[in-house]
Amino acid sequence: MADRFDISVVVPTYDRRDQLERCLRALRRQDFDRTRYEVVVTDDGSTDGTAEMMRAFPREAPSLGYIAHANVGRAANRNVGIRAATGKLVLFLDDDVVADPGLIAAHHRAHAEAGYPAAALLGYSPLAGDGGADPVMRYHRAFWERVYRRAAAPEPSRPWGLFITNNLSLRRDLLLEAGLFDEDFKQYSYEDSELGYRLMQRGVVVRFLPEARAVHHLRLDLAGSCRQAYHAGRSAVVFWRKHPELWSELSLRSARRYDGPGRLPRWWHVAKHLAYNDPMIRRLASLAGSPAARFPQAVSRLALDIVLWHRTVAGMNDELQQGAGG
Repeated sequence: MADRFDISVVVPTYDRRDQLERCLRALRRQDFDRTRYEVVVTDDGSTDGTAEMMRAFPREAPSLGYIAHANVGRAANRNVGIRAATGKLVLFLDDDVVADPGLIAAHHRAHAEAGYPAAALLGYSPLAGDGGADPVMRYHRAFWERVYRRAAAPEPSRPWGLFITNNLSLRRDLLLEAGLFDEDFKQYSYEDSELGYRLMQRGVVVRFLPEARAVHHLRLDLAGSCRQAYHAGRSAVVFWRKHPELWSELSLRSARRYDGPGRLPRWWHVAKHLAYNDPMIRRLASLAGSPAARFPQAVSRLALDIVLWHRTVAGMNDELQQGAGG
């Protein structure tokens, strides 16, 4: 199929109408020729009025496509967008990410100039605000800043884990040749990393592109963070079954708050034992997520580490038992 556009911006969505509208309006304000890119929205069964908003949204350039379908899961929803895309490059953008005006131009320019013909370029999408008094949002903001520091390193650890599709571009033919996202991943997490791992086995490299900037309007409370951690644990096991050689890295990934080699710090061994004490977890959860608790930030961060690791392990255990027929 001939390329109709230079870039296809693929935006998967599910029940986030207002965030999606804000994302799309930013994509209409780009410093890039509107006739050279398209936007493809794939809707994974939204019931919040997303379809009505999309029908009313302006359709003049850039070209805007909208594909709504029954709920099929995160990986399959992204694949719908890739198959519908007609650009030489695919730029993945999450629906809660608001692009700076130069985002598309930065991705396009870097691919044209890069010395890596098979490169996936990860843009910089810091969280909006500073987290304020909310310990949960401070925790997530600090997590994402560590991710971007790792991405900026000359030889980052676990490079496949930097294939993060909230703001990432690569050639469409590389995605098609690799077989797209694995649709066994139905829930949150690891569908990106698993495709990134397969792409890297085919010679694709991930490079950090800080000038491709956007703002990530993430909103998570403690309950939502715990749900994500649980689903990440289940997805980690799905990943392990496909790539058992990576289990040692997957099983510690959520436990680490640092990126270098070596032994886990002493505090972590204490934290791991606490993570299996359910009454303690309930007490920690009630305190760690409360702005009124006024913990020192280091204490709040440690408490959230323990609570979220507890949910990750619960997800791992449930997925392992289900796979064993338990």
